Amino acid sequence: MPRERISKDIGLLIGGVGTLLIGLAAICTIFQVSGTLNEIFQIQEQAKDITRGVNDIKDAVKILDQARIKIDQVTQETAYGVNEIKQIVKSLAQMIGDNGTKGLLKNTENSSPAEVQRVVDAIPTSSKNLSIGEIFIPRPKKKALFETLSSKKSENKKKMEVEKMIKIKGINTDEK
Repeated sequence: MPRERISKDIGLLIGGVGTLLIGLAAICTIFQVSGTLNEIFQIQEQAKDITRGVNDIKDAVKILDQARIKIDQVTQETAYGVNEIKQIVKSLAQMIGDNGTKGLLKNTENSSPAEVQRVVDAIPTSSKNLSIGEIFIPRPKKKALFETLSSKKSENKKKMEVEKMIKIKGINTDEK
């Protein structure tokens, strides 16, 4: 009997130790799984942080893009306004210059060579101190202008030749 009891106790002990080992293995597995789960949760949190960061960057890019679009729009409107003003000034200067040319032809019409010479001498040789739209003639062209104005050519022919010689500040010059 004692022998059966001992073997039964040993069997129980072995069974208990086996159960304990299985339990320990299960606990280790749970801890391992738990550790793995914790790592997974940490990775998920990091992924969320990265996603948040990426979304922040995307939002920042959107804001910058909207700002760039607005700046482009304002720049285009400003350039449009500046070009409009330039065009108006150019048109006015052209009108003033045309009137100056017509006036020059009218003032020298049926005039003596001396009177034509006085008119030609009175025309400035550079655009310095002139307003936009005022006419001047480079010094080398003064003699040709005198010859054209005192010639017996038709009014239209004279006008075409004079327009080639004279300069209008702000129109056919780089000066503004």
